Amino acid sequence: MAAAVEAEDAIADRRELVEWFERGCKPPEDWRCGTEHEKFVFRRSDLSRPGYDDPDGIGEL
Repeated sequence: MAAAVEAEDAIADRRELVEWFERGCKPPEDWRCGTEHEKFVFRRSDLSRPGYDDPDGIGEL
């Protein structure tokens, strides 16, 4: 569960939200290239998705 936010700490407008995100940004000299991709897993026999705890399921991958 997320921590409680005090009223004085709450973001009040768009400007504060943008500033909050900007404080978390890396400076350009620390930027690196990277890739991200998703893997879609399905059973070939019937094209169903495997469950996490199923035999040969996601948990075993």
